[in-house]
Amino acid sequence: MMEGDLFKEIENLKEKLSDLENYIKVNDYESYKRVQEYMSIIPYSALDYLKKNEWLRKQLEFDYRMMIRARIDDDFLEFCRYANFQIELMIDVFIKAQEEKGDITIERGDFGEIKSIINHKQKNYGGNNLDKLDFCLDSIGHNKRPMKEIIRKIVKLRNIASHRDAAYENIVSRINDS
Repeated sequence: MMEGDLFKEIENLKEKLSDLENYIKVNDYESYKRVQEYMSIIPYSALDYLKKNEWLRKQLEFDYRMMIRARIDDDFLEFCRYANFQIELMIDVFIKAQEEKGDITIERGDFGEIKSIINHKQKNYGGNNLDKLDFCLDSIGHNKRPMKEIIRKIVKLRNIASHRDAAYENIVSRINDS
């Protein structure tokens, strides 16, 4: 077998394994049917940009599937965590596209992380997730306060759910103090 054929076969197996994993993650057939119903609400494959970027579409679909599963399980923090994954990914894709067009300059740290975004038209932004969010919303002219606050709350909840803090007995007490 040629090296290219072997690579294609491995990629095909990875894709089938991923599909199988997604199926197994759903607890039972009824939950699976409910997930499929919700999946049809957002037709990711209908968006032209995602048709051209299959890897991005698949990741967004996976994250959305996990959001639905969390919703079915009534797990709000897990729902927010996967919503945040989608937000972070789309922000990074947007920033990368702006950088490739030459509209911005990115200052990166030792490990490639964004330290700052220099917007040639308006202002500079830091490299944390909330600063990157502000940059994206400002860039598309969607800097209405309610949208930023909703997304900021999702990010905060995700951070609380994903990081332990010895100062708090449980997640609920951390949320109440936020």
